Amino acid sequence: MKLVTRMLLPGGEVQWLDGAEALASRGYRLLAGDPAESGWRTLGCLPAGPAERLLSRVGPASRLLRLGVHSVWRLPSGTILAVLSGRVLRSTDGGNTFETTHRFAIGRKPAHGGFTAMPTGEVYYGDYVSTSERTDPITIRRSDDDGRTFHEVHRFEPGQVRHVHFIQADPHGPGLWVGTGDLGDECRILRSVDGCQTFETLGAGSQKWRAVSVVFRPDAVFWGTDAGRDAGDEPNRIYRWDRTTQQLESVQEIQGPAHGATQLADGTILVSTGVEGGQNEHDNRAHLWASRDGRQWQELASWQKDVWPFIVQFGVIHFPHGQETSNALCLNLRGLKGAGLACLAGMIEA
Repeated sequence: MKLVTRMLLPGGEVQWLDGAEALASRGYRLLAGDPAESGWRTLGCLPAGPAERLLSRVGPASRLLRLGVHSVWRLPSGTILAVLSGRVLRSTDGGNTFETTHRFAIGRKPAHGGFTAMPTGEVYYGDYVSTSERTDPITIRRSDDDGRTFHEVHRFEPGQVRHVHFIQADPHGPGLWVGTGDLGDECRILRSVDGCQTFETLGAGSQKWRAVSVVFRPDAVFWGTDAGRDAGDEPNRIYRWDRTTQQLESVQEIQGPAHGATQLADGTILVSTGVEGGQNEHDNRAHLWASRDGRQWQELASWQKDVWPFIVQFGVIHFPHGQETSNALCLNLRGLKGAGLACLAGMIEA
């Protein structure tokens, strides 16, 4: 396999895909377009204060303060939801105007995979905090009214988990999968068939079960482990969980913590690693891995960490929500040399 890329959206990110339709952001502007084509049109501008807008144009400051747009989803109703620092905004006029409908009780934003819209219209998010203290309960909340309101559906008591990494619907089986982290028994992969009210534990208790996202296939589920700077010399690996036997198998060691996992419309599985400065990292590069069958893996590309310290930004490769609907691969690069904040469009050739 060979990855062929081109610059798609300098200074921006593709946030959401549905086939040829894409929603992207640059600063606080919301854009629409087709990632396989050139050209974007502005839908509207998300509300933010003057200082927030000014600082968002300064790369290191924007990354340090976590400014800009963190997540965008178009719901089945056509409503667009956007996550900014500390709040959820909602638009019912195609992204032209937005209103704030919800503010996060703890943390500034959910994890990249922790704010999720379902094909049936429900929206879920899990609390995400970066502090080391485990003094607050961690909740999962759901909206049943098109993003107007969110209510608590599950509570992890203080000390049970540090935060929620992902919430994903399984297209090949019942229910929702949820991942949590970060240490010991906090690392869990759970499954719920009642809307995240109760859970079955599929695995817990080690870094094998620490994942930021999973990839669903009819025969198995795949993820890369997110053993970061707090995991010592624990190696990171790509795992395959067999649906029939429910056995976990390591299929590939990778160079650092996995910050993303997705697949293309043709079934190609992708896993990206990040750079956090941990002793278990092989180098200071973010790597992109791919597999057609989930067993044979190939590294496609890598990018070196930039000069800014980790407190400003880890080196990461993020995939947009809905990447599985398109073969036009979108890579959102942050904290990487020569990339700044940029989105690359890629096609994987045989």
